[in-house]
Amino acid sequence: MENEDALLEKCKALIEVRLAWGSSAIWTNQDFEKLSEVIVEKTKINLSPATLKRIWGKVKYNSRPTTTTLDTLAQFIDYDNWRSFRIGNSDVSRFSNGHETRVDKGGEEKTHRRKINVKWLVSTSVLMVILVLFLFFRKKEPTSDKKPVPTDEYSFTSKKIVSEGVPNSVLFSYDASKAENGDTIYIQQSWDTRLRQQVNKEEHDHRSIYYQPGYFLAKLVVNDQIVKEHALFIRSNGWLPLVEQQNVPVYFKPEEVINDGVMAIPVKKLIDNNIPLQPETPWVAFHNAREFGDLRSDNFIFETEVKNDYGVGAGVCQLTEVHIRLEGGMLMVPLSIKGCVSEIGLVDVDGRKPDSSLLGCDFSDWVNIRMVVKDKRGELFINHKKVYDLNFEIPTVKIVGLLYRFQGTGSVNFAKFTSIDGELIYEDNF
Repeated sequence: MENEDALLEKCKALIEVRLAWGSSAIWTNQDFEKLSEVIVEKTKINLSPATLKRIWGKVKYNSRPTTTTLDTLAQFIDYDNWRSFRIGNSDVSRFSNGHETRVDKGGEEKTHRRKINVKWLVSTSVLMVILVLFLFFRKKEPTSDKKPVPTDEYSFTSKKIVSEGVPNSVLFSYDASKAENGDTIYIQQSWDTRLRQQVNKEEHDHRSIYYQPGYFLAKLVVNDQIVKEHALFIRSNGWLPLVEQQNVPVYFKPEEVINDGVMAIPVKKLIDNNIPLQPETPWVAFHNAREFGDLRSDNFIFETEVKNDYGVGAGVCQLTEVHIRLEGGMLMVPLSIKGCVSEIGLVDVDGRKPDSSLLGCDFSDWVNIRMVVKDKRGELFINHKKVYDLNFEIPTVKIVGLLYRFQGTGSVNFAKFTSIDGELIYEDNF
């Protein structure tokens, strides 16, 4: 039973990475409705939003998922059924009271007694989605039943209407005339499949609005196969404060939120702009999409201080994220109050969920975050105490921005990038 729980956790983690919608801790009702739709599209089996919310622990429910539900979840990540997922992940182990439950190749579960060093498990985990979420580096295979599309028969380019800033309209030019009758063609703004619009194969132009800045890989998709993609970098022209909403964000001017050496959106300003804080607490974000010279992901030092300034009602967990944006991904440090660390989506490359307690913070004072990366090996410090060793076995790419996200609202005291040999590259003390 414990091993089945571990397998379900891994399956959910792989689904979250496949979707690339961010941690399920911040998924809304609309996200579960969309997940139900994409599961039907892929598997032809309907799992209701209510069922999915129970599986992800959003609704208390004591019964275990049915075999049909488990089979469908496994099929969504390209397994034949739950049994094949179990056999294909026979290395998944979960440890409780000194026991290790393992599924052997024949499908038989066996239990072995074994001492486990939990500290070793945490320190040696390659924390790729807790701190490093490299969605754009994943090469997705075709998931359609149709035969693969010859990609050299398609073309796909784009042109920004304004050089920087948002909202920013982008004109996409494409040629999908070689698609077969019945093929479904989309233009997708980024890794997020929710930002996908269907286009006509006989046409060649499509306009799309980007409401947030960043480094995107726009995609031309045929029958769920990516046939062409290219980079699209939308700079923010300095700090861009906003409140995230389902369609168009609520924007603020930098001079409205930067005062006395601190960048913050006060709760009063949210109320004055008729932004409801309950029953669903919104997310406030501070974007700065720009280049930092030749600073790259394999060697750098980053330091900042943050506070989450709202801890009421649905915002009681004070969920906070600090993102270092990359050409093709991001490094993300998630934080919360100590009592809510189980809500932080910690997942390593094997689908395991390492101990997240070290990311619990007291936001009554500034929380200092420091990341030191040298030759793809790094260390993360919270309030000057090392909490994780990091292994960045990913392509070396440029750092192209900073992003702070606070559920409710929050403050940033300073941000600083330094080269590994101590040269100051960027500093903002507001």
